[in-house]
Formats: sequence, C-alpha cells, structure tokens
Amino acid sequence: MPKALCYFDARNNGGNDGGILNNNNLHKKLNLHSTTIETPILWLGHDFKNPIDIWTYLPKCDGILLNAYQLLKTQKVALKNKNFVLREILGYYGPMFIDSGGFLFQRNGLCDIKAEEIVELYNNVKPDIGAILDIPINYVKTNVANYRRWKTTLKNTEIMFSNSDNSYLLVQVIHSHSTKAIHYRVNQLKKILSNPKMICIGSLVPLLKASHIGSKFNIKQNPESPTYQRWRLISKIIILIRNYFPKSIIHVFGAGSLSTIYMLLLLGVDSIDSVSWRIKAAFGEIQLPGLTSRRIIKGNKSSRVRKLLTKQESSILDRCKCPVCDKKSMEKKLKLLFEFKNRAIHNAFVLTSELEEIRKQIKYHKLGKFISDRVKNHKTFKKILNDIIFNELESNSLWRLKQ
Repeated sequence: MPKALCYFDARNNGGNDGGILNNNNLHKKLNLHSTTIETPILWLGHDFKNPIDIWTYLPKCDGILLNAYQLLKTQKVALKNKNFVLREILGYYGPMFIDSGGFLFQRNGLCDIKAEEIVELYNNVKPDIGAILDIPINYVKTNVANYRRWKTTLKNTEIMFSNSDNSYLLVQVIHSHSTKAIHYRVNQLKKILSNPKMICIGSLVPLLKASHIGSKFNIKQNPESPTYQRWRLISKIIILIRNYFPKSIIHVFGAGSLSTIYMLLLLGVDSIDSVSWRIKAAFGEIQLPGLTSRRIIKGNKSSRVRKLLTKQESSILDRCKCPVCDKKSMEKKLKLLFEFKNRAIHNAFVLTSELEEIRKQIKYHKLGKFISDRVKNHKTFKKILNDIIFNELESNSLWRLKQ
C-alpha cells in the first residue's frame, strides 16, 4: 500500500490531532428549513426540457439540482400562477437545490436575467438551497475581463442576500483560477456573510473537462502533462477554500464522472452535483464502478472516444442491481440499455450506489483505500490520486487543523 494512502487512512482514523478529513468531518449534517441533509451528498441534475423523474426509479435519491434559468424559460407562464407549487408539479418532495444557471453564460459573459429575478424565483418556489447568480470565469479571457465577471458575481451576491426572504439557504459561489486571488475574494464574501453554512466553488468544470481553456496548461517549461497541471490547480483551489471555510459544507458544481467524484471527495468536498448520468447516456455510454465510461453501442457517431464494453468487463454489469439490469440476462440487459432512458436510469443508480458505498467506507475509516482500489486500473486517475491528491493533502496544513 502506498505510503500516502497509509497516511490518509491513518489520519482518517482520527489521530490525537484530529484533522479536517477525519470521519467526523467527512460526515456532516446540515439543518435546512424543511429537511436535514447529510454529507457526502450527490445532487442529480434535472432537465425541464427532456425530463426523467429519476427519483421514482431509485431506492434512494439524495436530492435534485434544478436550473433557475431553464425554469424561468420553460415555466414562465406557470410561474405567474400564485398557486404554482414546483414540488407538486415535479412530484418530488425530497431535498431541492436550485442553481442560478450562471454557467450558461460562461463563454460570452452575457446574462439576460437579473439577480432580482432569480431571488424572486427562489422566494416563490422555496427550494432548500438556492445559489446566487454567478458569472463563471473564462480561462481564455484576460485577468481584467475575468475580474469584471467576479465583480458582477459579487454585486449579485449583495443584491440577492438583501432581497432573500430567508425561507431557504441562499449560498455564495466563489470563482478563481488563481490561488493568490482566492484570499481577496474570500474576504469580500465574508463581508457579506462571515460564517456561511455552505459555500460553492464554480468555474471548475473547464478544468475537469479540459474544455474552453485554450492553451493555458500547454506550458513548454513545465514537463508535467496538462491533465496533471489542471488537477494540481484544482487540488490547491479546493484545499485552500476548505482552509478558509473549515466548518462549511463545500459544494463543487458539475462534478461529472465517478472518477472525478472520487478525487473531489478525497480533497474534502462535501457536496457535488452531476448531470453526467444523462449526458453519458445520450452519448450511448454507461457507468460502472472501477471503470471509466463504456460504450455499448457500436458505431456511435459521437466524437467522444470511449471504449466498448469488453466481455471481461461484462461481469461487472452482470452484477448490477439497478432497476433496468436487476435479475435480467446479459442479453436482455444489453438490449434494454440500447435505450437512452434505460441507460440514464442505470447511470444514476451507479452514481447513487457508489455514494452509499463511500458513506460506508467513511464509517469504517477506509475511504482512501476504497478509492485507490476503484481507480487502480485507470492509469491517469491512479497517478492523479497518488502523485497529486495524497501529496497535496499531506503537505498542506489542512491535515493539522483542529476540529
């Protein structure tokens, strides 16, 4: 077992000096107005345009994430009805998190909705959690242009906190691709709310997916590959923000795949959302524990490069207990998984089941080993885990923070 892994699980087992990543801090409770959530928590993204009532197919659904911008665009007429009750329309009564939809403006920075509209929506709909209207940074823009975006996000934060009716948890979002800038931005946010119950980290999706970042990480003087450079920056950003908010729930928007979720949780993230269960299904892909996404449809015209499920890997699918696969022959499973909705249900089940397993591993103080085992056959994420994640955690003062 790698030294760093032994170190992680020893610390996770609760030494005399505590440590923010021990069992007590990996499992937290957040009391909201109408419910209590426990971490780590996974919010499944819901699409109003092509809805799948995923909560009706799963044995357990932690919560769903809705998009305020999409809600305003698709339900504009319905929202004018004073008797409009979103939960009744959805038929969903569990934890509800609404994101502003600011990521839709990431590329051009232009926003055709106002902070006042979003906070009015939250006041009427009354989610459990609502994120402020943020404008994510653009990695190919100048520092000046991105600072303007941050100033807009900060202004929206002030407006929304001033107009919230306090019937839900309104949460701040921090954006930065510079660890130096985080210090100043944290202080700016703390002037609005000094001890937030929850803080969200935005603008990580381009780093996680290597999209819309131009040549930012193609540095000739740096022998490390762009992928590892990005993950080193992601690690530093998350750990630094965790240091500034040791008692807050940390949420990362757009976590994506299982491998990414594993890394984020080890870095101390408490809350994640993912729409990958739908997106991967749309590309003909399924998720399986211990593997990257696999295609089951030959000749898929997608530009995404994904391996076809092999006969050897089919043994993992054969053990799947999701509503689509359970008690079916392999032939029947593959036939059912040719349909988008069935793939989506399968993927959501795998995500939620893995979160349940992660909670068990936290209880037994074996999260480090569990995740190491999950990525052992993935060359890239194995290296990210051992050479970046564990090393960043071990070298950072985060380990030495008192409870």
